[in-house]
Amino acid sequence: MRRNVMFCMFCLIALSLSAQTNISYTATKQIIANPERGLQKYSITASNYSTTIGANNLSVATLNSWRNSADKVSVVFRYFLLEDFLNTDINATYLANMQGDFDNIRNAGFKVIVRFSYSDQQGSGSQQATKAQILRHITQLTPLLNTNQDVIFSHQAGFIGTWGEWYYTNSDEFGTAGIISNTQWTNRKEILDAMLAATPVGISLQVRYAGIKTRLYGSSQLNPQTAYQNTANARIGFYNDAFLNNWGDQGTYSVNSECQDPVGNSAYNFITNETQYLPMTGETNGLNPCNNGFRTTGDNAVYEMALSNWTTLNRDYHPDFWSQIIASNHYDEILQKLGYRFVLHTSTVTVNGLDFDLVLNIRNEGFARIFKERDVYLLMKNTQDNSISTHLLDTDIRTWENSLSISQNIRPDLEGTFQLYLWMPDKEATLANDPDYSIRLANENTWEASTGYNDLLQTISLSCSPTTATDTHTECQAFTWIDGNTYTQSNNTATFNLTGANGCDSIVTLDLTLLNPTTTTDTRTECQAFTWIDGNTYTQSNNTATFTLTGANGCDSIVTLDLTMNDVSDVSTMVSDSTITANTINASYQWLDCADGFSVINGASGRTFRPSSNGDYAVEIIENGCRDTSACVSIVVTDLIESTAEGFIQIFPNPTRDQIFIKNPKGIRGIVEIFDASGKVFIKALFIDSLSTFRIDQLDQGVFFVRITSGRQSISQKIIKL
Repeated sequence: MRRNVMFCMFCLIALSLSAQTNISYTATKQIIANPERGLQKYSITASNYSTTIGANNLSVATLNSWRNSADKVSVVFRYFLLEDFLNTDINATYLANMQGDFDNIRNAGFKVIVRFSYSDQQGSGSQQATKAQILRHITQLTPLLNTNQDVIFSHQAGFIGTWGEWYYTNSDEFGTAGIISNTQWTNRKEILDAMLAATPVGISLQVRYAGIKTRLYGSSQLNPQTAYQNTANARIGFYNDAFLNNWGDQGTYSVNSECQDPVGNSAYNFITNETQYLPMTGETNGLNPCNNGFRTTGDNAVYEMALSNWTTLNRDYHPDFWSQIIASNHYDEILQKLGYRFVLHTSTVTVNGLDFDLVLNIRNEGFARIFKERDVYLLMKNTQDNSISTHLLDTDIRTWENSLSISQNIRPDLEGTFQLYLWMPDKEATLANDPDYSIRLANENTWEASTGYNDLLQTISLSCSPTTATDTHTECQAFTWIDGNTYTQSNNTATFNLTGANGCDSIVTLDLTLLNPTTTTDTRTECQAFTWIDGNTYTQSNNTATFTLTGANGCDSIVTLDLTMNDVSDVSTMVSDSTITANTINASYQWLDCADGFSVINGASGRTFRPSSNGDYAVEIIENGCRDTSACVSIVVTDLIESTAEGFIQIFPNPTRDQIFIKNPKGIRGIVEIFDASGKVFIKALFIDSLSTFRIDQLDQGVFFVRITSGRQSISQKIIKL
């Protein structure tokens, strides 16, 4: 066993003090062209899109002009009209032009909302292809959707009805104008299921009405556990192309009258919940004529955009709405808050040698959270050679809302001076290093446009200051230290290098005091068997047994047993003429009455003993410091037969009804038994008193016998029970 007096190897203290820097930041009111949020611009393919390569493609110049405008647009809505393919597959020219659009969108740093439709004008003819043809078109479009998933914001449904809004269809397969049979709903679901299968998992789908999602996939609402999964419910968001208008935003929500406010009803609440995790986009289509146009006022527009988590809104439609918003001075607020808007309030960096603790306090002041997965990194730029090291922060940016704090220890295993940056690039490898796709914080003097980094304005120096410590031990016998060596003598010179709490070398010196075990002898003189501290029972003398204890110094203490085993040499007795004699001589003696619980007979302490009355007697012998007791022997002092003959033992009355008396003036000791002619014993008792009473009223009438036994003699007498 060993005893550790002091062990301080894990309480090493760095010689240099921790350095902490706190920075507070200034928010900006600038309109920022951040990815996947803000205003969207409208575009639609022209009639020659299917016949001429390069026709009606979105140009990079046009896209750049939108980005660089005061509106800072980064999202474009693209209607892909398939009116030329109602009965045929999509031709190669059309597909090539689509790829050209995607390429230009990528080169300009945009994301695109995709919707496919066969008609952009309501009419009496078919508003879409047959279900079979639509499914073939979706199959044709699948490679393009997968190849260009990096720049696709969302994929809207799409394909059915005028404008692809699933309402006016003029179709027996899909139902029209809200009159839809179960079979027609099944056909619609088949289209949406095909879209889900064709669209990469990271891209959300969007439907026009709350009822589409609840009817086809149930009304279970998303929560943090079910969101962001590869399920239909977790992938289908919403678009509203009649935002804030009458008739429940013209079908988005279920209402009973034109001017009923849908805010707070079940459909509105459903969309409000789902769009915490999924995109909410669309456009207005005019001013609401109800309640003096209250819902399309600037104040209410801002309120409902925040309530239902709006991410993008079409700037090109409706002009009357936008004129009113500009007039009420809500335009800039909407542009700032559409989607997310991250404002960094403070950062704290605490340096400890080669690692540091980072705390970021951020607020999302936008209407919505980010709905796509995106990593967040801390970058360290070496101020001497500009080399960059990247460190992933443990946070899910999709959960950033209201105020939040990020705390993390960074251990880069680097020395030097570093400038710190926050980097939030696109998740797609094709866009990760494009600054147009990185998120900019809404702060002054932090954005580095050429890299897409946010400068934290924090410069840190990481360096090592070796520490020293002493590892003090008081041990017993051999001791194995952290260096792997086993020491058998005291030592105060051995050293060992560790990595200290500050990430630097720490030199530990051993201060070892080695103690030796102690030895003692446990001397015992015992009688008969003896159980020692080792748990063993010894019946003979022993001087070789040992046992190990923990000594006062915390080390082993070896105890040796020195046992001398004594005993009484002879515990037998002999009887002669009613006199008992112990066979052991030169010992101490004490005679005992066996019938009286081995009670001591006063004055009987000699080697011989002659009892004065009949009984059983034994002797306790003390010899060699040991005690032992002989076997009990029976002594008859007065003759039973003689006493009976002389009339000293009398049994009366006889006959009797309820009891008999036995007179015993000489105090003869014996046993009384009352039994019948068959030998069955009814009463058996000790017979020692000069007059004893025995009740027999419980016996039947008849002849019984009383037998008195003392030693080897007995007498019997017949009695009559009346």
